[in-house]
Amino acid sequence: MERPTDNMEAYLEIEPDFEMAVESETVASPKHPDRNEDKVLGQPDRTPPKLETDMFMVGQDQDKVREWSEREQAAAETLAKLNIYGLFDGVSGEGAGAGAIASRISSGAIAERLAEMPPEATAEETAEAFRKAVEAAHREVQAHKKGRDDLKGGGATVDLVRLIRTEDSGYDLAYAHAGDSRIYVLDSETGMLEQLTEDEGPAFELLKQGYITKDQYRTVLDAENEEDIPGDQNFKLEGRTISLRTVFDANRQGLGNAIGKGDSVTVTTGVRRLKAGDRVYVMSDGVSDNVDDNRLAEMADRNASAEEIRQAAYDANVKPDDISLVKIEVGGREGGENEEYELNMEDVEFVASPEERTARTRQDSSETEAALESVRKTLK
Repeated sequence: MERPTDNMEAYLEIEPDFEMAVESETVASPKHPDRNEDKVLGQPDRTPPKLETDMFMVGQDQDKVREWSEREQAAAETLAKLNIYGLFDGVSGEGAGAGAIASRISSGAIAERLAEMPPEATAEETAEAFRKAVEAAHREVQAHKKGRDDLKGGGATVDLVRLIRTEDSGYDLAYAHAGDSRIYVLDSETGMLEQLTEDEGPAFELLKQGYITKDQYRTVLDAENEEDIPGDQNFKLEGRTISLRTVFDANRQGLGNAIGKGDSVTVTTGVRRLKAGDRVYVMSDGVSDNVDDNRLAEMADRNASAEEIRQAAYDANVKPDDISLVKIEVGGREGGENEEYELNMEDVEFVASPEERTARTRQDSSETEAALESVRKTLK
C-alpha cells in the first residue's frame, strides 16, 4: 500500500539540558481518508474533519471544534515545555463523526487545563492533574452531546504522558489512560518492551483472567467480522462452552470507558521510573491491531522511527483504522541493534506488575465482572 499523503510528522528537541527526541505520526484510516478521528495532543489538526463540507457536522459542532482547536494551539507551546504528550482515539458510536468531535473537544479541553500546571509539579501531582483534566474533558463532551441522538455513543480514548527530570538525574514518567490505546516503555538495557496500560474491553479482561488464550485474544482483535473467527474456537465460562465469536460481539460493543461515554470516565494513572536511552511509545489501536507484538518489539528494539511504525500499520491493513503514535526517546541514545538481545515472545511484557503502579482508580474485580456481563448479554 502506498504511503499516505495526509500524515503528520514532528521532531522536537526540547531544552538542551533535557535530552529528548519526540516524533509523532497520525493518518486517517483507508476506510475514511478524509476523516481522521484520532488527535495528537497539542499538534495542529492537519487531517481535521472538513468543517465546511462534512455532512456529519452541523453548525454547532463546527463552532465547538474550531473553538477548542484555537484554545489548544494557544496552550501547545506550554505543553511542549512541560514535556506533556498524548493522543486521543475517537469512538464514533451512533454518528459517523461523533468520535472526531469528541477527540477534538477532549484534546483542546485537556491541553488548556494542563497548561496551567506548575512546572515544578511532581510525577504524582502530574498523574493527579491528568486524572482531573480527563474528567473535565468528559464533562465538556457530555455537555456538547446533551440531547443529540446523532452523537449518542460517541467518545474518545485518551493516553497522556509527561517526562520529568529527577534530582538524581533520572527520569519519571507520569501517565494516564482510559480506553484501548496503549503506552509502552522499551528498557534500553534489557530490550524489554513493557505495556504499561491495559486494553479496556471484554476480550482483554477474559485474557487476563485466563478464560481465553493469548492466541484467541489475538484472533478476536484481528477479526473484522464474526465470520473471520473459526466456528470451532471455543472457551469455558462458568461451566459453559462458549464460542469465541461471542467474545468478538461483546468486545465490539464493550468499550464503555472513554471520554464522553457513560456517566463517568475511569482513569488509570501511574508513575514509571526511566533512565537515559529508554523509549516511550503512545499509540492508538490502529497501530496495535495492525502490528503484532513480535514485530512491534523488534521495531522498537532497533529504534525504528514513528514514521516506519505508522507505515507498517498502514500497509498491514489487517483492521482498517486511524493510526496514530508518539515516540519519545530519553537521553538521546543512538539507535541501532542491541546485540545482546534476542527477540522472543517471552521478552514482551504486556502488563505492568501491581507494585509498579502508583495509582489505580478502579478494581480488577469490577472490570472482570463487567467483561463477563458483556459476554452474558451477548449470549441472551
